[in-house]
Amino acid sequence: YYAFLDCKKLSSVFVESVNPPEIDNSFSNIADDAVLYVPYGSLKAYNVAPWNTFFSKIQEVKKCGDNLFWEYSKGVLTITGTGDMYDFYFDDDYISTAPWSEYSNEVESIVFDGEITSIGDYAFEDFTALTSITMPNSVTRIGWWAFGNCSGLTTITIPSGVTYIDSGVFGGCSGLASIKVASSNSYYDSRNNCNAIIERSTNNLIAGCKNTIIPNSVTSIGSSAFEKCS
Repeated sequence: YYAFLDCKKLSSVFVESVNPPEIDNSFSNIADDAVLYVPYGSLKAYNVAPWNTFFSKIQEVKKCGDNLFWEYSKGVLTITGTGDMYDFYFDDDYISTAPWSEYSNEVESIVFDGEITSIGDYAFEDFTALTSITMPNSVTRIGWWAFGNCSGLTTITIPSGVTYIDSGVFGGCSGLASIKVASSNSYYDSRNNCNAIIERSTNNLIAGCKNTIIPNSVTSIGSSAFEKCS
């Protein structure tokens, strides 16, 4: 009760829970113009008493990581900030938990603006309209099925900073025709212009495409490496 009573200089509060927690009178008599920031998609849930009693302004925050934010406009999904992206998943009804999933049939390009260090599991799976993506050198990890079933994607380049790529990263990308790994990458390569991603330490082919020429040095092929190649 009354945890922040009479905190007149309290100008903003960030709540990370999608479901409003019980607050009783915790924010009684705070600043009149205090702003409550809530997760994307939860505005309706928070715009009821007692939350809207204490906060005259409630805004959604489009977060996709502790310090990452996103915005969508006219076919372009922009990710800004620093650090790791959250991992996402599909629920029992095959609905993605990625906050931008409602635009999966509209996003044509993804822009990373900042020091993003990882791309989460299932982050952009089923983005069928996606044709362009440029990953920054700051990315070190690409999660499980991060770009799975992106049928419109035709080319991809793995930057030099990537140290871990999970299975199925481009599984189901039927339109993929060109895969390159930056020559300065110490963990993966696309040796002999083979149009594939190969782990240097194991010679395991992580991902391929319809134009892949499997080098003789490859000793194994990863899960979903050629899924739906056409």
